[in-house]
Amino acid sequence: AVRAAYERVLRTSSQNTDSDDGV
Repeated sequence: AVRAAYERVLRTSSQNTDSDDGV
């Protein structure tokens, strides 16, 4: 469940700032 939540946060952050995804 933690892993799924982590991926969800990554996707949410990606929508807000693609910079974070690159880093």
